[in-house]
Amino acid sequence: MKPVVGKKQNEIMEEWGQVARLRAKQIHSGLDLSYTFILVPCVKELSKESDFSSVLDIGCGTGMMTRELAEGGGNIVGVDISKESIRVAHESCRGFKNIEFVNSAIEMYAKNIKKAFFRHLRIPYLIYMAEDFLMTKNQ
Repeated sequence: MKPVVGKKQNEIMEEWGQVARLRAKQIHSGLDLSYTFILVPCVKELSKESDFSSVLDIGCGTGMMTRELAEGGGNIVGVDISKESIRVAHESCRGFKNIEFVNSAIEMYAKNIKKAFFRHLRIPYLIYMAEDFLMTKNQ
């Protein structure tokens, strides 16, 4: 994973906003195989041995992983810079009382945070963890 160089935060927000609905459709329909068969199983396995009762989902995007986590019963806060991604997340997680979505850069959210979280998730980091998880499972 490389840092984004030469782009302003509002440009990144625009780009994610443009692909939000497409991204949600890919995940929801099962077209994103890495999400369905690697990332979700990895997170579910990790959550069995960890306290996921209060989770901050950093860069939650369209809220699909947030929803997966909320199905376990914990309180989840999803934070994302893209307004459109947060809109889609609200739509896809309608009815969940244990999810809160915040449209903000994580840096701004962190300055005003009022509660403690037992876990925080960053999906790019979880992808590396998922690779380790799969290698261990297949041995």
